[in-house]
Amino acid sequence: MNLDKKILLFLLTAIGLIVLPHIQNLPPTVFGYFYLLLAWRVASVWKPDWLPNKLMLLLLTVIGMAILYNLHHGLFGRDAGTRLFVTALGLKLMEIKSERDLYLITFLAFVVAASLFLFQQSILMAAYILLVCCVLLGTLVAINSQEPNTALALKSAAKIVAQAIPMTIVIFILFPRIDPPKWLYFNDSNTARSGLSDNMEPGSISNLALSDELVFRVQFTGAIPPPAQRYWRGPVLTHTDGKRWTQSKLNSQDRLQENPKFTGNLYQ
Repeated sequence: MNLDKKILLFLLTAIGLIVLPHIQNLPPTVFGYFYLLLAWRVASVWKPDWLPNKLMLLLLTVIGMAILYNLHHGLFGRDAGTRLFVTALGLKLMEIKSERDLYLITFLAFVVAASLFLFQQSILMAAYILLVCCVLLGTLVAINSQEPNTALALKSAAKIVAQAIPMTIVIFILFPRIDPPKWLYFNDSNTARSGLSDNMEPGSISNLALSDELVFRVQFTGAIPPPAQRYWRGPVLTHTDGKRWTQSKLNSQDRLQENPKFTGNLYQ
């Protein structure tokens, strides 16, 4: 099926604008890989022969999964899930061949747009996402038009958004605020947080998230010592892959060491 070039470029432009604010949230490898795929797909609008075949598409998928695996050893959590969606969106762009693909890409773009609110909830960000989602709605209107006209489609989408804004304001005021689940912040392996951990990544300190997890309990046999004496040694991180520090994987014989001698009060 021959897709309308104007609609396709309309959609690709909206997708590029949707992912752009994620420049603050995505690693350079994921961000660059997505826009490389996007540029490839835009060029393929005029050069259809440049679209990858099945073997090349499989290779691109493997590369994308390798990038994600290098950053995360899992797919759960805010950061890992967002990077997975953005990478999948970029790969899916290479498979646009029918109206069904246009619908799927558009709905996936809405999900990526919603993921921006997991990182920032400012008024400016909301206004930006609203404008870009208006373009996505215009794409859906154009797809369903007998004679696609991007200007008229965008005008119709703006009317739909304008009608929805009053209800959105009412829901925003009346809907109860629900605390986000802890997995939203604390299941990301590359995000630093306060408390004790068996790994540390210095580059992620800028994304430090405070944790209210219980670190440990202490029971004193006598009087509570003064604060100057209430210090405990934490885990020692001696192994690094050049980016992330972890505890060494000692074998059982190395762990069976004689208890060191000490003086002073005994704490449990």
